This record gives sequence, C-alpha cells and structure tokens, in this order.
Amino acid sequence: MTSFTDITILHAWRFDDLFTEMEGMLHSVPGFEYRNFGLPWHDPAYQPSTEEGLEYLRNRAEVQVLPAQVAIAIPELFASDRGRQWAEIELNVCATENKPVLVATKDPSKIPDWLATRATKTVAWDASAVVAAVRRLAGHPVD
Repeated sequence: MTSFTDITILHAWRFDDLFTEMEGMLHSVPGFEYRNFGLPWHDPAYQPSTEEGLEYLRNRAEVQVLPAQVAIAIPELFASDRGRQWAEIELNVCATENKPVLVATKDPSKIPDWLATRATKTVAWDASAVVAAVRRLAGHPVD
C-alpha cells in the first residue's frame, strides 16, 4: 500500500513556473509519493476587493490547507503586494490549523520577514532537502 504525504504548495492564485518546478522536484525523488492540495486557480467572478470575494478566497484557502500535513511556501511567488495578500490568507489558515510551513527558496535573501517569522523550517531549493524536511514535518521516517 502506498503511503502518501499530503501537502499544499502555497501560491498566489496563479500558475507559475516555480510552482510547476516544485512539483517536478517532488516527483523526481524516488519513493516519495504525495498529494498536492494546492491549486492556483479561482473563479475570476469573485473579486478580492469585495468582502464576498475575499471570503470566497479564504474558503478556497481552507479547502486547500486543511487536508495537508505540510504547507510549502516559495517566497519568490509572493514578491508582489497581491501575492503577499494571498500568502497571508493561506498562512493564516496554516497558523489556525497548526500546519507546519516549509519555506523552500532559491535565494534566502528573498525571504521577506513576514514569511520568515511564520516558517517552521527553511531549506534550499533542492529536491532531497525539500522532501526530507516535508517528511520530518509530516512525522514520517526520513530515509
């Protein structure tokens, strides 16, 4: 029986090369099976500038974070104000639900303070390092 690790890759409500690259890195590690509940899409009819739209996005964030054992944050995705707004919503759900947040970055100098203070662990942009940290944070044995 395959044992999956449930994750959510935090995002800025858009597909991005780094999001796709992270999924590729995770897939590249032999023996690591995961399910990613993070889906960077939302109904554009809901505008985050309205209370209804913001509530819709909060609900979408909960749906994506709740089943995850670990949230992976890529700070380069949150460089814009809008990206930070989405990240804050997702990180608030992580905090409320006591979900560990793993920050994986290509450049540690790109980690903003508001994200660094919420990280459970930070690792370099390396498949083995990311998977080992995910396994530890999810309470799984590390090879």
